Amino acid sequence: MYQKERYLELLDSPVLGQLFLTAISKSEEGIKELSASMGRSHRSLTSAFRARIARKKLVPIIQKSLLEGLFAAAGADTSGSSNRLAEESMKSSIKTYLQAA
Repeated sequence: MYQKERYLELLDSPVLGQLFLTAISKSEEGIKELSASMGRSHRSLTSAFRARIARKKLVPIIQKSLLEGLFAAAGADTSGSSNRLAEESMKSSIKTYLQAA
């Protein structure tokens, strides 16, 4: 994502921001690849949903995007956060979830 770090600096919650921005950008990449292979030009999940692309094709992209977002969030930098304790707790919970998954 273009200038993702700048957006993360402005957010109050860098861990959730990292999760969200990474998942969104990865899902867009996956949708672009899928739609190109189908001869279409969709760039987002919303446009893919509206075009009624099969769920069995979209669900793996969503799952992969969320997993990559979780890994990115687990490694997010919380040093500049105003609420560092809560952010570190969120990271710890995500790491526990990833170990169990």
